[in-house]
Parts: sequence; C-alpha cells; structure tokens
Amino acid sequence: MAGTKARIRIALVKMHCKDTDDNLGGDNVYMAGGIICDGRRTAILTYPTGISDGQVIHLHQNEALVFQDEVLTTATIHVGIAAYREDFSKDWGKKYGPMLKAMTRAVDSVTPPPDGAGRQVIDAGEQARTGIDGVFASDMVLGTLDFHIPVAELHGGEKLWCFKGSSGLRNWDYEVTYRIAKTANSD
Repeated sequence: MAGTKARIRIALVKMHCKDTDDNLGGDNVYMAGGIICDGRRTAILTYPTGISDGQVIHLHQNEALVFQDEVLTTATIHVGIAAYREDFSKDWGKKYGPMLKAMTRAVDSVTPPPDGAGRQVIDAGEQARTGIDGVFASDMVLGTLDFHIPVAELHGGEKLWCFKGSSGLRNWDYEVTYRIAKTANSD
C-alpha cells in the first residue's frame, strides 16, 4: 500500500537589499546549495544578481523554482542554501555548467542524518564551489538557509530568509523571500 503524498514546490521569489557589502557600489549575489527529500535531490545555483542599497529584485523565473516534486508525507525535507557575494566577475557562460555539475555531485554525496542535512548540503556545496578552477574561492558567504522539517509539518506560504553581517568596515543586510506550496495527494 502506497502512503499519502504531497506535491511540494519551493521557489525563490525576490531579494531585498537593505545594505550592500560593497561600500563603493552594489553587490553581485548568487545562491548555491540543494534540497533533499524522499530520495529526490536538487542542486541549486543561480546566476549573480546585481543589487544595490534599498533595491528589491525579483529572481529570474528560470532560476526561481528550486524544488518541485511529489513526495511521501512521512519524508523529511532538507534544505541547505548559501548566498554569496561575487568577489571578482567571472565568465558565467563558461563556469555555470561545470559549477552546476559540481553542485549536483555534492548534493548527491550527502546522506541525510535524522537531525537534518541542510548544513551538510551547504558544506558539500562549498567544497564543490571552491574546487572549480579556484575562481569561486574568494566569493564571500553572506548568509545561509538551513532547515529540515517533516513534510507532514511543512506549511505553505511566503517565508523570509534574513541574513546580515559585518567584516571590518563592511556591513550587509538582506532578505530573500521564498515561497512554499504544498498540495496533498493520496494514492
């Protein structure tokens, strides 16, 4: 007998920059990580988004959807995403494909423990990210989103991922809105 299932959809909606890390102008921010649930694994990698103080940027539709699948309600969803400030401009046309493959391998290598795999996904992604020709190694982590929750307890709606910090004379303050949709199904 098959169990009760739910269709889960997680999308990154928009990024609000209250304060950039770069004192001289805007930041170029990208996100990398992954989601694991019920045997399904999704690597996440967005292109850099140029953003300045006070701006709200809606994330590109092709990159916004980070997970969509039908999973058992008895499963646990593990989310691990990091936001990075791009230090030096890269040729993303050439680097995106190899980086996404490395992120996919990293997410595939994680075995979720009972207490959550979000942090493991971020750590594995960090190793993959810095291993691509070293060009991503100088990019700075601005913040991380790390959670795990049983699908049965997952509630839909818009959520805020807030991260801020400082390094020397530099400060940053961001909010990323993400949306969770959950539709119950049964077999």
